Amino acid sequence: MRNLYFLVLFPLSILILVDASLHVKYLPGLEGPLPFELETGYVSVGESGDVELFYYFVKSERNPDKDPLMIWLTGGPGCSSICGFLFANGPLAFKGNEYNGTLPPLELTSFSWTKARD
Repeated sequence: MRNLYFLVLFPLSILILVDASLHVKYLPGLEGPLPFELETGYVSVGESGDVELFYYFVKSERNPDKDPLMIWLTGGPGCSSICGFLFANGPLAFKGNEYNGTLPPLELTSFSWTKARD
């Protein structure tokens, strides 16, 4: 496989199986197609595969074949992984408009880790 989409290492060599993935082309709140490659999915963990971890994968926008893979882990009770994607270091953010009860608009960021520079 030329591009490594997702890698998780666990200290006790837990069996990892990729159950499902989806290549996302459009997101609500953003006009037009995404200008970067986004994949989402679940990874089953453990011998029985009864625990699933959700992931977002965004391919480097600079040089995906040579850039290092970065894993940003977040989540848990009360903390969605979408927080890191939209508020911390992802390629999208909510526009600064005050929330009015409708779908919040999204905008591209210039500081995303997908645009890593030397």
